[in-house]
Amino acid sequence: MKLVYATLIVVQIGFLALTGYVIVEYGFPGFYREVTQNAATLLCFVDLAIALVLIMIWMFRDAKKHGRNPLLYALITISIGSAGPLFYLLGRKQP
Repeated sequence: MKLVYATLIVVQIGFLALTGYVIVEYGFPGFYREVTQNAATLLCFVDLAIALVLIMIWMFRDAKKHGRNPLLYALITISIGSAGPLFYLLGRKQP
C-alpha cells in the first residue's frame, strides 16, 4: 500500500505542476478555448468530463459510506479535473 500511496503523490505533484503551467500559460478561458478548438480536442474534453462525472459519483458514494464530506473534492474536480479524485484518494483511509 505504501507504493500505491507514493505513486499517487508523484502523480498528483506532476499533475498539479502541469495544471499550474497551463493556467499560467493560457488561463482558464484560454484552456477552454483550446480544448474546444476542433472536434478531436472537443472529443477528449467530453470524454474526460464523462469520466470525471463517473468518478465523482463513486466519490460521493464512497464518502457517504465512510462518513466523509466529498464537496471540496468535487469542487476541485470541477475546477481543475483529476486533482480532486487524487486528493480524495490520498486522504482516504487505507485498509
